[in-house]
Amino acid sequence: IEPDLALLQEVDRDSARTDRADQLATLAGRLATPAFVTTPYHRSRFVPVPVPTPLGRVGMSLATLSTAPLHRGLRIALPPLAEPPWRQAFNLHRALLSAESTFGDGSVLAVANTHLSAFSRGDGTLPRQVEVLRAWMRAQRDAGRSWVLGGDLNLLPPGDDHERLGPDAAEYADPTPPLALLLEEFRSVIPPERLLAGESRTYLPPGAARPDRMLDYIFVSDDLEVVDARVHPLDPLVSDHWRLVATLRAPDR
Repeated sequence: IEPDLALLQEVDRDSARTDRADQLATLAGRLATPAFVTTPYHRSRFVPVPVPTPLGRVGMSLATLSTAPLHRGLRIALPPLAEPPWRQAFNLHRALLSAESTFGDGSVLAVANTHLSAFSRGDGTLPRQVEVLRAWMRAQRDAGRSWVLGGDLNLLPPGDDHERLGPDAAEYADPTPPLALLLEEFRSVIPPERLLAGESRTYLPPGAARPDRMLDYIFVSDDLEVVDARVHPLDPLVSDHWRLVATLRAPDR
């Protein structure tokens, strides 16, 4: 797959766990995407957990790569988990990375990339983070822009019984599925009737042969035609998420 636009999460840049390599430089070269914007959302000289094998140095980023020029990069902070300040100091500082891509015909596409919180256990963090995403999408719509927003939202589709996930069920304990707040107003490249299908699942648990839940989504403005959207397998040595890939067609202007 050689995408025109790639929205990546958990890109290590100077992390101990990946021998302090700059994965963004490597990925940008292999994908032949000369333009990128990036922002860290987990950065620390030393993270002392987990015990007894701490993470150590961490430098993890969101990265948006494009074959077209990118400009107006903006980092929008997301509400943190409800946890003590000492934990927040070492934990992830989630964000929405926004940018604009300009194409040869002069058209502009607003692009947002994000990775919402895991392990919130229904404390209200995810609905608050979803509200930031919704505000960004509304702003693009109200301005008449074409837009794309995607990433690892750590949200189950409405109607998915989280109790089926056993020990992981507590991670999705919000009384109302936060994703419903987006689906009621905006368009997912995977239509609602397909969100619960096995072929749409993206997260691969340790040791599993196939994903057991959908956590990754792409939302688009109404003027963009979704030609195709599907999940593509990925080697578990590369990622514990399979790729969600969409082919979009912009309107004639």
